[in-house]
Amino acid sequence: AVTISNIMGAPQCKGIVIKGISTAVNLNNVQFNYSCYESNHVAERSNYATDIEISGSDNVSLTSVLSFGANHGLMTKPAFSSRTSKITAVNLNLESGIPLYLTASGKYEISNSYFFTICPFNTNNRKDYRCLKIVQDKDCKTAPTYQFNNIMLQNPVDFGTNTDKFNDSNIDITVDGGAKIVFNGMQSYGFDRTQTEPVILYQHRSGGASSCQFINFNQINTASNPFISVSGSAYKNGEVSFVSSRIPKQMRLPDSNVKFTDCTLYDGANGSYYHN
Repeated sequence: AVTISNIMGAPQCKGIVIKGISTAVNLNNVQFNYSCYESNHVAERSNYATDIEISGSDNVSLTSVLSFGANHGLMTKPAFSSRTSKITAVNLNLESGIPLYLTASGKYEISNSYFFTICPFNTNNRKDYRCLKIVQDKDCKTAPTYQFNNIMLQNPVDFGTNTDKFNDSNIDITVDGGAKIVFNGMQSYGFDRTQTEPVILYQHRSGGASSCQFINFNQINTASNPFISVSGSAYKNGEVSFVSSRIPKQMRLPDSNVKFTDCTLYDGANGSYYHN
């Protein structure tokens, strides 16, 4: 086994890279932040740094990881020979342009964690901001599974007079078939300030059946944004579903292509039952 513990640093490119390791890898108490607040250092981290990168590793465990001010906090990438990754994580606090970015197939279980989209000092050149982004590796034959438990998303990105030049959604998912995604107990705060981008983007671009279920999802604050947008030629009605969730009445809901069961539409102190 490989154990990496009690690490502090301020990467400007890569912090920790785990690639092609078949034995267990344990990361504990890792903190990546700024080494200083010099503008060049801040901009370098914001635009180029990935604090933790994982690919082709079968048993990676992360506990108590802090990442602040990077381009990507934790990113997984496809590996040679379409190898998958298996990742278990708890107590992640990732604050960056895209805090959690999963592009490798595999098995994920992520619990008790906080993903915060930020653009410190407006130094990041990216146009799209996401708290959590998943893109299925369409070249890998192994179908991925994602289990998220007790997750907090926060998206307060505001660019003032330049706001209309940026896009920010809390969740962005692209699948190609066979994916199973479950969010159980999620708090979501914030929305695109132009009030045009959905809180959740979901695309099923190709392949067979996939499913994405939100259980006890709570969108905390409200605007007239679309709540969720689903797309893709392979999308099947109802493959995205919400159960026992709380959604602002002001947000625009999709038609029957998304399933809602025992949900509440709320408006201030008032709520109404929603089930389609």
